Amino acid sequence: MDDAFEIIRRVFNIHPQLQLVLFGEAIKAADQAKINRLAPCEHHLLPVGPALCGIYQNLDIFIFTSDETEAFGNPPLEAMAAGCGVISTKVGAVPEYATHEVNSLLCEPCDIDALTNATLRLIEDANLYRTLSTQAQKDAQLHSWQQTALKFEAFLLGHQD
Repeated sequence: MDDAFEIIRRVFNIHPQLQLVLFGEAIKAADQAKINRLAPCEHHLLPVGPALCGIYQNLDIFIFTSDETEAFGNPPLEAMAAGCGVISTKVGAVPEYATHEVNSLLCEPCDIDALTNATLRLIEDANLYRTLSTQAQKDAQLHSWQQTALKFEAFLLGHQD
């Protein structure tokens, strides 16, 4: 969470008008206090189903700062499907569905400078934002549960591409 705090601090120093939305697990009281000092924040505790979809659909930019311990990394793919501009670390399966400068901006884990710069690029470059978010939404459809099930079935039947 320390990486995220620093990215938030840097971005909000330049663009204080932004709205911060956090969602997922509960945030420790001390961490919540840090966030509140950095930026106005809306927090959603473990949203699922329509609530989660609604959050993604109301975001412009989604930032995933996970470190090397990530397994698959589904949130960036969900954000791509909703048409968000996605900034993510290269963890888990993220590089399998997200392509740097094509449908997302990818950074090395724990690289606060790169994550901050990527965030600022999407905020400040409307053409880049539109290009990446449009392509992200198209590419995410290739990784739907239905497509994944069909590929897995083909694999099991020995009909691999």
